[in-house]
Amino acid sequence: MKSKTFALGAAPRVTFRSCVGDLRVHSWDQPGVQVLAGCEKDLATIVESEGGIEVSSLMPATVHAPAESTVVLEGCSGEVHATGLAVVMVNKHRGEVSLHQTRQAELNALHGDASVTEADTLAVTVMHGDLRCRSLSNGVTIRDLHGDVLLRHVGGDSRLSGITGDITLSDHQGSLQASAVTGDLRLAGTLRSGTSTIDILGDIYLSLDPGSDVLLDLEARLGRVRSSAALLDSTGSAHRLKGRLGNGTARLFVTSSSGDIRLGSETAGDERQAEDTEAEEVTTNLGRGVEERLARGRRWRAHVAPSPRAAAAESLAEERLAILHMLADGKINAAQAAELLQAMETQD
Repeated sequence: MKSKTFALGAAPRVTFRSCVGDLRVHSWDQPGVQVLAGCEKDLATIVESEGGIEVSSLMPATVHAPAESTVVLEGCSGEVHATGLAVVMVNKHRGEVSLHQTRQAELNALHGDASVTEADTLAVTVMHGDLRCRSLSNGVTIRDLHGDVLLRHVGGDSRLSGITGDITLSDHQGSLQASAVTGDLRLAGTLRSGTSTIDILGDIYLSLDPGSDVLLDLEARLGRVRSSAALLDSTGSAHRLKGRLGNGTARLFVTSSSGDIRLGSETAGDERQAEDTEAEEVTTNLGRGVEERLARGRRWRAHVAPSPRAAAAESLAEERLAILHMLADGKINAAQAAELLQAMETQD
């Protein structure tokens, strides 16, 4: 393994452009950037500029950079693991991305799964893959994501739109705005402040801690509303339910255009059990998915063109998203949207 160190100060910019291969970027306490690569030839392709470096062609194996660094990946492919950095921006990337202890994370046009833990802010625009996030202090913004979303222990405000998979939220402390979602949504935890609005097509499951302090307004336009929670001042019908937990300081407005809404209560023990179950499932899936991820990585690194079947699937996802945007813009109503989506599923 060959190495080269660049004296770039405490806050350099490290750019990877059109690189192929797996990458690990770790923070260190030195005022410069160290690049580890397989041979001298790979190091020779690095271009140094004022305040930063640019890497192209083959991806170096490991990079050490100061904690205040900005790392940018542009048009690359391969697995990426980054830890302890100020800013990480990923654009037009094919491969799995894992970010840990990143103050500001941005994912744009990502084809692959992503995991973000212990970050300040996260912004996602156009992603094909599943997203898992834990311990985000200042909320998350997600727009146009084709996959499932898991958000656990999130503070600050979150904005979610144009998602074609399921959403699971646990212990979300700020306000939440979720719209143009075709899948189901699960929200669990304690609500005591802020105003949240959920308006999606699928089923909605609310598991609220009895210690919540929230005013609820739930409407299932084509489905039914069911509740096992001990609401105060509750009124409603089969399709609509209003009531409160505690004094009703927080506000939660929930609408499902074509699914059902279920409201229940949970305890801290229930949440811990759910976390243990999820951890067990993740471990099992990781073991089962090793070969799949390796094969996927080989395809990305070889720049294999998408198969006709994959291209057709992506086209269908784009059509579903277009229907959601028409619904959000008021060009069609919920029933028309549900009918169009059902027709697409039949064709698929």
